[in-house]
This record gives sequence, structure tokens and C-alpha cells, in this order.
Amino acid sequence: MSKQNTIVAKRRSDGTLVQVLPDGSTKPLEDKTNWARLRAMTDEEVTAAALDPSQDPTSQFRFMAWAEAITRFSQNPVVGEGYGVPFTFDIYDDDPRPHDTYLTILYKMGIVGFSPFLLLLATFFFRGWRTVLANRNRQETVWLYVLLVGLVAQCLNGLFNYVVESPYMASMFWISIGMGFRMVLMLQSSAGLAVRSTQELAA
Repeated sequence: MSKQNTIVAKRRSDGTLVQVLPDGSTKPLEDKTNWARLRAMTDEEVTAAALDPSQDPTSQFRFMAWAEAITRFSQNPVVGEGYGVPFTFDIYDDDPRPHDTYLTILYKMGIVGFSPFLLLLATFFFRGWRTVLANRNRQETVWLYVLLVGLVAQCLNGLFNYVVESPYMASMFWISIGMGFRMVLMLQSSAGLAVRSTQELAA
């Protein structure tokens, strides 16, 4: 978005949304909501309007950003375009990023970088859920189950936001992955010890 047409806004403590002018002063933003029309709409009409992406600038931005990311991936599909290249397109020139973790890795690192990331996730979830099922009668398995559910939520969030690009989210993500692998090893090890103990007692 060109800087001349960019509107900087903030919300005051009383809830009023104001525009920040170049000289630092503020002015209230005009409320263009047609409240009379909104009150006259049925629940079905409100739902339909809310689900219409053409009426949602956030959805429009994501569709445009995803299309740009796919275009960049098609230009360098093997190794990607690399990091450090500003993500600018059409009316956006402030490097907003695609708001999709998987597309970001794909277009920046190509198939060479995306494949190991996908393999890591597939291996983690396969081993994690298999361990949960194999140890479902043990109380301590609930901690691995909770962690897996949380990581599934993070991965779904990655379809629409940053996960490994954000330092805060990335730290939570990778620490959770590491904890998950450790829990899997501990559960498998203790299960093996229990089996051996049972066999020794039976002998």
C-alpha cells in the first residue's frame, strides 16, 4: 500500500477509533456503518454478509498475498527465492508477509526446504498419536495427548498466520515439538520396562 494512502489508526482508552495524522495529531475516524440497514437485516443475511470474503478486507489481503506467494514459488520451485527479499505486491509495499506459514516456507525455501519441514511434522504426529493409542490406559499419556492437540491447533493456525516466522510463536512451537518427542521416548521406554518386568515375573 502506498505510504501516501496509508491510514494509521489507534484506539483511545475510551474506545474511540482515531486517525493519527502526519504531524502527530489525531482526528476521529468517520463511522461509515449503515446501522439502519444492519438492524433491518435478518440473521441469515448478516451471516451471509459475514461469510462473503469480498466484504472483508482481511480476507481480500490474504487471497492476494497467497496468490503472490504461489507466483513466487512457481518462479523458484526447487530452492525458493530465499530470505531477505521484501514481500511486496500490488498495492502493498510494506512487506506484510503471506500470513501462511506453509506458503512462506514453500516460496522462500522451495521444495528442498519445505520437504524436510513437512517430513518432520508427519513423523512427529505419526509417532505421537501412535504412542497415545498404544498407552491410552496409562494416566501420564494425557500430557502427550494435550500437547498433541495444542500442536494441531498451532498447525491449523499456521494456515492463516505466522507460526515459525514469529519469534514468540516459533519458540512455543519448537519447544512443544521437542517436548513431544521426549514424551514419546519416555512412554515407550517405560512401557518396554513394564513388559520386561512382567516377563521376568512370569518366568
